[in-house]
Amino acid sequence: QEKNWLDQCDAVKPADLMMAARAMAARVIALGPLAIRLAKQALNASANMPLQAGLAFESMIQAVTYESKDKLEGSSAFLEKRTPKFTGE
Repeated sequence: QEKNWLDQCDAVKPADLMMAARAMAARVIALGPLAIRLAKQALNASANMPLQAGLAFESMIQAVTYESKDKLEGSSAFLEKRTPKFTGE
């Protein structure tokens, strides 16, 4: 999967960069808003704490997402082969 991502980066010409960035943003926005919000918090917080504290913070955030309604909706949608309807809860 990493090679696929790198291939996509190499394939974007400077003139197409904004369009490619917007397409990637659209894919991210379609994901669960709670998971995205918490991932951003983890990334921002980890820049200001030691590695072990950052890993503990990440574990706590994962526990929150695993117990969320969005996680249940994502799992159900996958099993039912439908698009998930995330609520951010």
